[in-house]
Amino acid sequence: MDGEGIRVRVTQKGDKVDNERQEVWAAPGLVTIGAVFDAETRRFKGQLKRFEFPLAPGKSWNQRIGNFNEELRREGNIQRRVKVADWTSVSTPAGTFDALRLRVSMHLDDEEFYRQATQCTYVTWYAPAVRNFVRDEREAQYLEGGGMNHTRHRSQHGLLELTSFTPV
Repeated sequence: MDGEGIRVRVTQKGDKVDNERQEVWAAPGLVTIGAVFDAETRRFKGQLKRFEFPLAPGKSWNQRIGNFNEELRREGNIQRRVKVADWTSVSTPAGTFDALRLRVSMHLDDEEFYRQATQCTYVTWYAPAVRNFVRDEREAQYLEGGGMNHTRHRSQHGLLELTSFTPV
């Protein structure tokens, strides 16, 4: 923690990914600098509600938030909806956790003249013991072209799982 907020180090390793980045949270679950899609860094105008505490089955929230995408070097708005589903036990390489399952729908701000914005559908498992998600299934796609002549492109099909955790 510092004057800017809570710094969270995120390391991703896998078959096609190997990166490390830092996020800044104003408070638990409230992101001011971080990623929502891959490992892109976004600076939010306000606080992205990644998690709205207290989490409980049936709770939901909807947010439209401005941001600056450092990778694309432009401003935009993201629409994000989250619904807390149910408690479940989830196994990851880091262990088995009691977790809340969240369903996330997101409309990104990456549209261009030749394509529509990316639509994301995620299922995220939040484990209180870790104070973050332990598993994240991600699907995303966008349409290119217009009218009857459009092509659907899958831009994300992945699984993120916690492999280690050291409480501080």
